[in-house]
Amino acid sequence: MQLEPLRMNIKDDSALMNPNSKFLSLKAQIPGTIEDHLHIYKYNNSIACEMKDIMKSHKMPEKVVFWKWITPKMLGMVTQTSVYHWSYEDDSEPVKMFEKTGNLSNNQIIDYKCDPSQKCLVLIGISPGSPERPELPKGNVQLFLVEEQQSETLEAHAASFDSSDVPGNEIQIYFATTSCNAGKVTLKLHVFSHKGKLSFSRDLFCPSEDDFPVAMQIFDERAKEISGK
Repeated sequence: MQLEPLRMNIKDDSALMNPNSKFLSLKAQIPGTIEDHLHIYKYNNSIACEMKDIMKSHKMPEKVVFWKWITPKMLGMVTQTSVYHWSYEDDSEPVKMFEKTGNLSNNQIIDYKCDPSQKCLVLIGISPGSPERPELPKGNVQLFLVEEQQSETLEAHAASFDSSDVPGNEIQIYFATTSCNAGKVTLKLHVFSHKGKLSFSRDLFCPSEDDFPVAMQIFDERAKEISGK
């Protein structure tokens, strides 16, 4: 069966397709302000997005610098100062989860994730590298523990969560780090419990001295895949 592409004439600055359902989120800066206007639409295969299709709408007081669907029902949104969650299930407005720490100031945000229970949140950014190797960006991470309302910072380029095959379903946090020492680049994978206990650490193959990880995905079969720049 040949599939027909769905074409939409969209004038907004950014659009995100929901990974599981026919929901489309749109973002546009309000002219003359630093505010962003956000919409969540429900669409079908025969009509473009119209006002009658808007499920939710909200004006953010700050510009959203990064956003993604962190779950099939939840948008994660990062501004210059804070991180918010916005669900399409009810009439609620975006909920502020935490404020960004200083290590992410003036960073380019490249990823934001939560574990399945949404008890652990991780925000990842990159900033200019050291004078020794400026082409290798510095990776900065903020780990936020929701129940403890506590942030931890560290240097890493990619992160993910897993709780499979762990006693008590304790959350394991995976970090991929890249460091440069005396001109030599080292790529490592570290695994911690969310309580801070190191489970293991190992070297990873780095195909290029100018390469660095930008994403990490943990599959159900517990295989780890790290994609490079």
